[in-house]
Amino acid sequence: MLILWAGLYIFNSLGEKLRLRKIRVIHLPDYHIHTALCKHAVGDAAEYEREANGLRIPEICFTDHVPSMNGYDPEHRMALEAFSRYEEMVHTLQRRNGFPRILFGIEADYYEGCETVLAKWLSAHSFDLVLGSVHFINGWGFDNPDERHVWDSVDVTGTWQTYFEAVSKLAASGLFDAVGHLDLPKKFGYRPPERALREMIRPTLDRIASAGMGIEINTAGLHYFRINGRRKRLVPFSEVVHHPVVREFV
Repeated sequence: MLILWAGLYIFNSLGEKLRLRKIRVIHLPDYHIHTALCKHAVGDAAEYEREANGLRIPEICFTDHVPSMNGYDPEHRMALEAFSRYEEMVHTLQRRNGFPRILFGIEADYYEGCETVLAKWLSAHSFDLVLGSVHFINGWGFDNPDERHVWDSVDVTGTWQTYFEAVSKLAASGLFDAVGHLDLPKKFGYRPPERALREMIRPTLDRIASAGMGIEINTAGLHYFRINGRRKRLVPFSEVVHHPVVREFV
């Protein structure tokens, strides 16, 4: 949901101009929704449809994680045999043709050597959106609370650099439509200096733009950082969003 504030002027009995506030609410679509099949979310597709309807969200896209293949991260994604259930669950809602509009998507992790298996599997399905993301660096789940302690023993700036290099490879693969939570490594508050961030993100943004991809604005950070006692931030946060805008990316 996007809220825009516009000025509204009235005059009191003395002829003095007073300024009030008028609120205009724009309901934005939500293209990053997981179901309980992912093992780190709750609810089924129908529940999310009902909630979106009540909030007047015009369009939602389900993007459960690609099923675990070759033993990759089975704790945070559906088993391969569960995919048909996910597919039917979403398609059932689509056939109703109600409100909101329903899209069938998937979130696919990029990691070294994934291209061959992903290209074959993704091409076998008709997804409306393939959201690309990076959750692991050399086997380390850097956004996993159980592995948070590793941050205390790594070069933070170097880790971010390695992460953006992986995102650049994600974009160059041609397998994805958009990049999810572009600055995910900030989840636990570990950040490089702003100048270093600007320098390392520019080549990645150029690669994303060259691929004709989008960048997700993920509002989950507003909730996550609130409940963990830190400043609420979008993912990516405003400083990162600023860079593609200045570079005429969006």
